[in-house]
Amino acid sequence: MLKAVTLLLSALATCGAHVRLSGRGALSMPHRMVNDQPVAATHTRNLPRIQPAALRTGASPSMQLQFAAPTPSFGIVADFLSVRAPGLALAALLAYGANKLAPLTAFSPFLWASLIGIACGNFLTLVSPGSKEQLRSGVSFAKTRLLRAGIILYGVKMTVQKLALTGVAGVLADLFAVISTLFLGWLLGMRVLKLEPQLTALISSGAAICGCSAVAATQTVVKGEPHEVAAAIGTVVLCGTIAMFLYPLLWKFVPALAADAKLMGIFTGATMHEVAGVVAVGNACSADVASTALVTKLVRVCLLAPFLLCLSSVRQWGRRTLRRRSSSRSSAPLPWFAFALVAVACVNSVFTVPARMVKRAASASAFAMAMAMAANGLDADIGQIRKLGARPLMLAGALWLHLLLVGAGVTHFLVARLP
Repeated sequence: MLKAVTLLLSALATCGAHVRLSGRGALSMPHRMVNDQPVAATHTRNLPRIQPAALRTGASPSMQLQFAAPTPSFGIVADFLSVRAPGLALAALLAYGANKLAPLTAFSPFLWASLIGIACGNFLTLVSPGSKEQLRSGVSFAKTRLLRAGIILYGVKMTVQKLALTGVAGVLADLFAVISTLFLGWLLGMRVLKLEPQLTALISSGAAICGCSAVAATQTVVKGEPHEVAAAIGTVVLCGTIAMFLYPLLWKFVPALAADAKLMGIFTGATMHEVAGVVAVGNACSADVASTALVTKLVRVCLLAPFLLCLSSVRQWGRRTLRRRSSSRSSAPLPWFAFALVAVACVNSVFTVPARMVKRAASASAFAMAMAMAANGLDADIGQIRKLGARPLMLAGALWLHLLLVGAGVTHFLVARLP
């Protein structure tokens, strides 16, 4: 895994490097020495360059040619890596530890990465505040570019064919869950609880679509503060963890759910936060519930890309809504990574991608996003998280109860009347 991370960082660095050109495609060169005097380098291809040593020794004309010096690209790559390497290395180490802890617990690796990052970042602030400056470039790179790369690779989990497998009832249940939860989150968060619009969007997207992955993806659009991202992940994971233990009990003690595996599967997939939680609940119920729930949840995950595009449009049409902290009036850029996410999903839908490649891409996506969450935790201030108070948890709890109660009723209605 460490070798794969090294290759990933090298590739990103190479893409970021550039070579300066001047004239008609000739490389811009430093000054050269002729007869021990500095002379500006020329860039014509027909004029040979004479080395002073060759003139003094009387070398033949064929030995008097001086070839152009190496391009500065290697130095640029070295500078690119050296500046970002400390932060990226620490983020990779924390993500690796989170992935090791996740299988031992019921929590997402994103949660562990965020928690470990918060602990490590605040510890460094107390012990050696100056060290965080050395990590800043790599941490910022992981929070932005690496996160977007992980979101793009997330498209390998999406296909159009999944829409047909869940049926009309499943698709409509997913649409209701996503749209109603986002609207309710905006209403409660902005109008009732008076939360910042960025925090409201982060919590609402996590509850409505796919938990921590949605929070991470939404962060790239709304540009929330690190402590807001940490708070959103914490509240979403808390509600999702409670649901993981509650849903198997509902399957066992609620007759309407226990009698219909399809109903229970669609209800689970349309209302649970995390994909891992859906898998855990489905396996705790039955094989039929597990398969239906997973397909329904993946259809809900497919709504992430349209949501990001719509969210970006909202930022452009009503910039004060989601960016009132910024005084800039320039239009917000479109989330190009969302288009790339859709493109990857379309390729995965049209062409048969080898299972091994899909698995590796999914692993790379998960690790990149875990690194981004660890980097976000390194920047998070635990004091700022405390200042948020109980309002984020109140919003996440209200959205979870909406999915649990209203979602159950709507799902029962749709399954009873539609295929």
